Amino acid sequence: MEKDNHYLKNGLLFLIYITIALVDKGRSESIEIIEKHMCEESLMQFLMEKYGSEEDFSLFETGTYSVKDVNQAFWDIASYVNGNESRKYGVTKNGLNLLTAVAFDLYVNTK
Repeated sequence: MEKDNHYLKNGLLFLIYITIALVDKGRSESIEIIEKHMCEESLMQFLMEKYGSEEDFSLFETGTYSVKDVNQAFWDIASYVNGNESRKYGVTKNGLNLLTAVAFDLYVNTK
């Protein structure tokens, strides 16, 4: 039986909206720090801790969307992303833009 990824897709979409809002507010992270947290499966914890007072992560905090599943999805693609930031995603400066691009890539490719 194929895994139902409905909640993962919605969690990724919710994360995309959050990162767009953060970039709109002028927030920025280095590409290296985003990639580090992707590789350590700690991306969501990092974002929730750093930006939880600015953005609404409640659907992750209450378990509607799985922090673990989103972290796993980013970990699964992390080795590909590293080194392809500008070629594949067109991102060279803001790690939050990289996060948005990768989340969109994951969203589109999640069945």
